[in-house]
Amino acid sequence: MTKNNCRNCGFYVEHYVNIHGIFKVVTGCGHCINTNLTKLQSNKYINNFTACELWQPKNVLTEKRMEDIKKALNDISNYLKEILRALKDTEV
Repeated sequence: MTKNNCRNCGFYVEHYVNIHGIFKVVTGCGHCINTNLTKLQSNKYINNFTACELWQPKNVLTEKRMEDIKKALNDISNYLKEILRALKDTEV
C-alpha cells in the first residue's frame, strides 16, 4: 500500500514545463493549494514526504476541481456573451 504524502494528495499541484508545445511534469516540483496551511507548513510536509492531517485522496479533489473549472468556464462564457451583446448595441 502506498503511504500517504503530499505528492499523492489532492491538494498537491505539480509544476509543469512547456517544451516545444508539450507540457511535461517537473519531477519533485509542486505546491500545496490548501489554504488552511501556510507555505512554510506545506513545504515542511512536501520536503519530508509526509502527509498533514488535511490529506485527501487525489481523485476526489481532482473531480471537484474539474467541476469548479467547468462552472467557471461557463460563467466566463456567459459574461463574454453579455459583453458581445453590449458591444453590438453600441455599434455605429
